[in-house]
Amino acid sequence: MTAAPDRGWEDLARRIQRAGLDPTLWPEALSAVSDRVGARGALLLSTDARFRGFPVTPSLAEPVENFVNMGWEYRDERARGVSALRTKGVITDDDCLSREARARSPFYQEFLRSHDLQEFVAVGFQAGADLWCLSVHRAIGEPAFDEVEQRRLLSLWRPLADAAALARQLGFARIRGAMDALQTLRHAGIVFDGSGRVVALNELAEALVGHDLDIASNRLVFRDRSGQRRFEALLARAIGGNLDAEASALADAVLDARGRRRPIRAISLGGFSDYAFVNARALLLIGEAPEEACVSDLALAAKFGLTAAEARLAREIAGGASLAEIAERRHITYATARSQLRAVFSKTDTHRQAELAAMFATLRVR
Repeated sequence: MTAAPDRGWEDLARRIQRAGLDPTLWPEALSAVSDRVGARGALLLSTDARFRGFPVTPSLAEPVENFVNMGWEYRDERARGVSALRTKGVITDDDCLSREARARSPFYQEFLRSHDLQEFVAVGFQAGADLWCLSVHRAIGEPAFDEVEQRRLLSLWRPLADAAALARQLGFARIRGAMDALQTLRHAGIVFDGSGRVVALNELAEALVGHDLDIASNRLVFRDRSGQRRFEALLARAIGGNLDAEASALADAVLDARGRRRPIRAISLGGFSDYAFVNARALLLIGEAPEEACVSDLALAAKFGLTAAEARLAREIAGGASLAEIAERRHITYATARSQLRAVFSKTDTHRQAELAAMFATLRVR
């Protein structure tokens, strides 16, 4: 006679699959898994430490918060077991460190012990190209997960992978909807993951590629070097989820290929429940450059007797760039840039950047 199937594990698989449709159900499903093996709690964790907002049972909410906020995610000794997780599909502490090494490890002795945690088991599954794991934890004094428990938990990898695939599709659908809405509103939009990689962009943003910006190794690169640094700082704040920041802290500007200032704004996106397994963390909006600043170098040179270098510098200064930014972007010394600016002021009969910008606003030369 064959043994009757364990309906309890079938119920866990169904709970996990329902969570794929509704990510708000993940804490409930994870609690059921934890209870099934007599553990303290469980969570879903990406092997990419920069992911934020992963699902967790209420019993592990405080340890997980400290894991992220106190930087333990970068000192997690269990990360040593990722290779074994890819190969075996399931790992325990013995696959990460020896018992002797664990006794000396700050991660085990300071972080885990302070939260009354000790033994764990992890089951790996794919979410797109990313490796995730179901991580189940027991308290100090409780036994390690035996082979039978490990096999039982490993049987959940398929419903976990299926739920992740479904949730990713729903997450990408939300992203596509947002991109379409921005396209209708005539906004160039780009979505980034927790590592700052480009996840999606709309047609208006695609039209800028090769002109004002490039995408290299899934990273956004502006032609404006100084603007690139400001963009990266802006993006880091948005990815960090600083939703309480002043609006001005998440807005800036970069120069386009014609030296005009394009406003940019970063927006922190919702957590795991909105973009499950997609890791969409920030949205960048790129605005239109003001038309009044659009004056060609050739027209400026002809009108004021400027050299090509002086005309280009005049256009960029009028667009709001600083001398230091221009010198760096054009690979010239600050002294050379200052000398060219003096010539521009003399030939255009202006004396300050504001005067030059005001004069440009009256021009309609193309």
